[in-house]
Amino acid sequence: MIVSTTSKNYALVAGGSIALEGITGFSVGGSAAVRINTLGETVSETISTPAGDVTLNFPTTTEILQVSGSVSLNISDYVDASAAITVKKETAGDLTHLKVTASDVTAFLGVGASTASTSDDMGVRLTSGALDLRWTKNTAANTSYYALGARGTASLAGINGLILTGSLQAERNTGPNSVTLDFGTTSTTDDLTLEPGAKRFGGTAELAISGFVSISGSFGFEESTETIGGTETTRIKVAAAGIQTFLGSGGTGVRLSDGQIGAVIDKPVGGEAKYAVVVSGTAALVGIPGLTLNGTMNARINRLGAAINTVISTPAGPVQVKFDDGTNVTQFGGSARLAIGGFVELTGSFGIEKQGETLLVGVAGVEAFLGVNGGTSSAIGLKVSNGNLGLVLKNGSYALKTSGDVGLVGLTGLSISGVLQRAGQSTGNGRQ
Repeated sequence: MIVSTTSKNYALVAGGSIALEGITGFSVGGSAAVRINTLGETVSETISTPAGDVTLNFPTTTEILQVSGSVSLNISDYVDASAAITVKKETAGDLTHLKVTASDVTAFLGVGASTASTSDDMGVRLTSGALDLRWTKNTAANTSYYALGARGTASLAGINGLILTGSLQAERNTGPNSVTLDFGTTSTTDDLTLEPGAKRFGGTAELAISGFVSISGSFGFEESTETIGGTETTRIKVAAAGIQTFLGSGGTGVRLSDGQIGAVIDKPVGGEAKYAVVVSGTAALVGIPGLTLNGTMNARINRLGAAINTVISTPAGPVQVKFDDGTNVTQFGGSARLAIGGFVELTGSFGIEKQGETLLVGVAGVEAFLGVNGGTSSAIGLKVSNGNLGLVLKNGSYALKTSGDVGLVGLTGLSISGVLQRAGQSTGNGRQ
C-alpha cells in the first residue's frame, strides 16, 4: 500500500482466501484480490516483506477500484454454485466506467447438491454460465448507458424418462457505440460485439419424454425502435429454426423436421399492432411397414400493409420473412405422398389462398395408382396422372374445374385411357 501524505490518496493491492464457517448447512469459500488506485498517477513499486515481495503496478493515471476472485456456495443439500467474478470501476474526468464479469459459472439447485457424485442429483443444473456488464455514466451530461451479455446452458437432472436441456444468450446495448464483451476471459473466440441499440434473446432447447415425445430446435428474439412510414414503431422479430419433433413410441409415430417459423410484429405509437408470419416444415409417418405418408407444408400471412424483407438470427441459422408488397396475404400450401403396400400410390401438391372474401384452392401434379405392384414395371391397376383441380369459393357460391389423364395399366391386350374434365359452378341457389 502506498499513501500520499499530502492528498491522503493511496494505491493498494491485497489478496487472500475467504471462508464463512460455523453455520450448519451453509458454507461460502473462495479467493479474492483487490486493486485500488486513487493517487491520480502511475504506480510501479515493489515492497519487501518477510513473507516476500509485493508489487504495485498501475500503468495509467485512471482512478481504479477492482475486486476479483472465485467464490463457491453450498446450502445444505440443495444449492451448490461456483463462479469467477470481477468487478472493476474506473473514473476519468466526467466518465465513470463499471465492468462486471462472471465466468465459469456452474450451479445446481435440487437434491444431492452436497455430495461429490452427480448420480444422486435431482434438480436443475447450470453450466458454462457467463456474464459481462459494461456501465458508463457521464456526470457532466447526467446520462448513463450499458451493454450486457449473458449466456449459459441449463438442464434437468435425475428424472428418469425426462430430458430437458437448453442454452440461452441475452444481448443488450443502450449506448451510442458498438461494444465488444469478453466475459472476463483472455480468449477472443467467444467475444461478443453489440451494435448500438442491440436487443436480442435466443438459444436452443431439447425435450424428450420416455421415448414418446422428442422436440428440439433453436429460437431468436429481437426488438428495435424504427421509423416506419414516418411513424415511430416498435418492431419485434421472433423466429424458430431447425425444429425437429417426434411423437410416437418404439420408432413408430410422426416426425417433423426442418421446421421454421418467422414472425415480425410492428406496433406504431398510438396505433394497433400489425404482423407478418412465415412457417414451413416437413412431416412424415414412420415405422409402419408398407405404409408411407409424408409431405411438406408452408404458410404465409402478411398483415403489415407494407413490403418487408428481413432476416432473424437463430443459433440454427437465419429465418427470412419476405413479402414483395403490402398486399393482404393468407396462403397455405405444400405437397404430400401416400403409399400403401404397392396397392395405393398418391402424390401431389396443393395451395390455399384467401383474397378478401374469396377462397382459392388449387391441387396440381396429382399422380395416383390403385392396383397391385405399384411403382414397379409389373404394376396392374388404374392410374391417374397430370391431375389438377381449381376451386373458387365466395359467399356460398363456387366455381370448380378438374382435369386429368386416366388409364388402365399392366393388362396385356387391354388398353383403356382417357381424359377427365369437370367444370361447374354454383350461385348459392343451385348448380350449373
